[in-house]
Amino acid sequence: MKKINFVFITLIASLLFVSCDKELTESNNKEIGKLAFSISKEHNALAGISLKAGEAYNLDLVSEAIITIEKDGVVVEGFDSKTLTISSWGDGNYTTPDIQLEVATGYSLTKFELKNADGLMIFASPTTGEAGAENVDNPLPLSFDIALDATTPIDVEVLSTEV
Repeated sequence: MKKINFVFITLIASLLFVSCDKELTESNNKEIGKLAFSISKEHNALAGISLKAGEAYNLDLVSEAIITIEKDGVVVEGFDSKTLTISSWGDGNYTTPDIQLEVATGYSLTKFELKNADGLMIFASPTTGEAGAENVDNPLPLSFDIALDATTPIDVEVLSTEV
């Protein structure tokens, strides 16, 4: 991810829900799990930090998520800056369509950006060592597994990229 000046801090609780249906692909008999991102309008006001009001918290502007997923340090085929459409559930809750991954351990979310309808990045998760990483509890990469009959929430914190 290119370096971005994070002027205003916005924490949005984004959960990565990982679950698995006991589904087998026809070609290789591997079990496939489903993964979706659920995004809510929760944020934390940090003492001493002034937060930009209005558009900084307006998730209605978000139209797509851009993600990269790696497994054991290698980008998963089809998941290098993959674009996911964001849909509203109402009441400030949003979700992406399910994506499918093989049941396995060693996955990492290495990129998570939210863009508006004009394709401009308005929220992003910082990577360890990147500017802004000190402002989130868990910078990227975030590790997760796809397991049978399991749902695992993972907090993905984002910062506003508005200048």
